Amino acid sequence: MSARRRARSGRTGRRCAAHDAQQMGVVALGVRLARHRGVLFAAGAVLWVTWWTVPVGAGLLLRAIFDRIAGEPTGMLGLGLAGLAVAFLALEAARAGLVVGVVDLWVRWWVAVRTLVRTNLLSAQLASGDGRAGKAVGDPGGAVTTFRDDVDDLALYVDTWLDLAGTGTFALAALAVMLRIDGVLALVVLAPLAVVFVINRALAARIRTWRRADREATQRVTGFLGDVFAGVLAVKVAGAERAAVARLAQVNARRRVTALRDRLLSDLLNGASGATVDVSIGLVLLLGAGAMRAGTFTVGDL
Repeated sequence: MSARRRARSGRTGRRCAAHDAQQMGVVALGVRLARHRGVLFAAGAVLWVTWWTVPVGAGLLLRAIFDRIAGEPTGMLGLGLAGLAVAFLALEAARAGLVVGVVDLWVRWWVAVRTLVRTNLLSAQLASGDGRAGKAVGDPGGAVTTFRDDVDDLALYVDTWLDLAGTGTFALAALAVMLRIDGVLALVVLAPLAVVFVINRALAARIRTWRRADREATQRVTGFLGDVFAGVLAVKVAGAERAAVARLAQVNARRRVTALRDRLLSDLLNGASGATVDVSIGLVLLLGAGAMRAGTFTVGDL
């Protein structure tokens, strides 16, 4: 994945990321993280958006190939069937090569940003009372959750900006192609996507609530394990092994409930989103049949 370079390195390197998030908001904090190693982030952004949008060109070439096989005029660069096939394979090979380079580039930003945030958090924990001091983590479980999960989520938040930019660009280009082929059919295909979007927005608050509950339950489990390992001698002297195991089972049971609930909702949303693809394909087949019989909708268009 990817990141940004040169994000006010001096001041960013000295301030606690959590404190910054409270002062400026998560979006502004994401922008500052993106500016860290900004050259890497900018290069990765361009390459990721390109990688996401290349399939539009591949789709147009496939359209021309199938139309050429069916004997329809294509007008695609004046190429014959063999030339179109070579162009398609070359484009796919270029996309495969592109992803190898961009992943290597993006991983370097990803590691650099997570290291930066964790270093800032550790510096804030060690600072004593001045402007660099951050809120104390409090317990080992909180430290594990903050330094591992929260940092990964923050980096992933910035990373999703590139996926959104790439898929958004691809969607607009694909929609333009679909509207040129058949405007009514394109709008009908978009209807299931609109329904899923409304469902996702309606459940957004519930998703955040359940995700927060799962993170807190995880923190309780890791915190308890940290306390047990730190006081293992006291547990043995007091003969409290059974009580410790029972308490661990109790907090784990709570975490199992929150994790299953969170996973259930996430999988339901992912399943609904995936089902819209099948629904859209079915609508294309049903609505495109009449146009194909009339000769206004070719195999390549399909």
